[in-house]
Amino acid sequence: INTRSFGPDPRLVAKLGAAYIKGLQESRCIAVGKHFPGHGDTNKDSHLTLPVIHYGLDRLNRVELVPFRKAVRAGVDGIMTAHIAYPAILGTNDPATLSPVFLTDILRGDLAFKGLVITDDMEMHAISRRQDLGEAAVRSVLSGADIVLISSHGHSIEAIRNALKSAVAEKRISVERIDESVRRIMEIKFRYGIASPVNGALPGPFILSDGDRRALARAERVNQRLSRGGILYSGDRTLLAPRKGRARIFITGSRVLRDELTRKGESGLFENFAAFRGYRPPVKGGAVLFLHVVKHDLAYVREAASYCEAAGIHLVLVSSGNPFPFALSGLARAGLFSFSDTEESVRQLGRCLNGEFRPAHGGGALFGIDDRR
Repeated sequence: INTRSFGPDPRLVAKLGAAYIKGLQESRCIAVGKHFPGHGDTNKDSHLTLPVIHYGLDRLNRVELVPFRKAVRAGVDGIMTAHIAYPAILGTNDPATLSPVFLTDILRGDLAFKGLVITDDMEMHAISRRQDLGEAAVRSVLSGADIVLISSHGHSIEAIRNALKSAVAEKRISVERIDESVRRIMEIKFRYGIASPVNGALPGPFILSDGDRRALARAERVNQRLSRGGILYSGDRTLLAPRKGRARIFITGSRVLRDELTRKGESGLFENFAAFRGYRPPVKGGAVLFLHVVKHDLAYVREAASYCEAAGIHLVLVSSGNPFPFALSGLARAGLFSFSDTEESVRQLGRCLNGEFRPAHGGGALFGIDDRR
C-alpha cells in the first residue's frame, strides 16, 4: 500500500481518512475507501499474485476494520474490495472480492454500508491468474459488488459483459440483484449531478463560479504548504545547498523536477543513470549526485552508489516515494524525502534543491544515514 496509507495506526488512519472523505465529498468528488477488508499487512502485491492473510476476525475487528467502520460512519459513498485471501475466516483461499461473507455479511451487514461496492481491477493477477475473468465477475456480483472494475480497453470488458448477461439469462444472477446495484449507481449519479433524475441525461458543461475559483485557489495554497512541509532531509547538511566550486548533478526521469531545476539554471541533468555514466567531476571541489528514485529499485541505487564511490562523487538520494526499502542500506551520504510522488510534492523537491527553502532535518537513523553534521 506504501505511501497511499496515512500510516500503521488504525485509529489515526480512521481519523484522517474520515476527514479526507468529508473534504472530497463536500467538494462533489466521490470518495472510495480501499481495500476492504484490509490490505496493509501483506508482503505480496495483488497485481502479481494472491496475498494471503492468516488472521481471524478478532484481529480484523481490532485493526483492519477500524478505519472502514469510521469511513462508513463518515458517509463514504464507495468501498473498493481487496484481492486478498483470508483462509482463517473463509476456510478457503478465495479472495475477499469473491466472498459474500466479506461483501454482504460483514460490509453490508455488520458495518451497515449502503453505498457502492467496487471491485479492485479484475485483471490483476490475484484474480486473472487463478480463474476465468467472466466467472470471477459473476462471483463478485453474487458476493455483493455493484461495479466490476476493468482498467484495460481490451477483450476483457466484452468477456465480462457476456458472462454477466449469461448469468442473468440463466437466472444464476437475479434481475432483482442487478436492479439493486443499478439503483445504488443511479442514486450516486443523481446526488453528484452526474446524471439527471428526470430523464437520465448527462449535465451540460460544468461552469466554475467565482466561489469555486476562490475555493480552488485556497486548496492549491494548502496543497503547496502541505507538500513543502512534508519534505525531510537526512544527512550531511553541506551537501544539499549549492556551493561554489562544487558540481551538482541530477538524475531524474521526472519532467516536473527537471522543469524546476532548469528554471534556476541547473544544467547537469540526466534522464537516467545510463546517460550519466562516464561523467567525470571537475578536479577541484568535487561533485554531488542527486539521484531521484520513485520505485523501490535497490539494485539501481546500489549501482549508482558503487559508481559514485569509485569516482569520488557524493551521493544524495532524492526519494519521492516510499524511502523505507532503502532503510539502513547505508548507500547514500544523505537523503531528501517527500514521501509522496504527487506533482506538487515533486515540484517542492525541486524548489528545495534550488535553495528556495530549508526542509526539516532529521530521521537519519531510519535510513542508515549519519545526521550528526
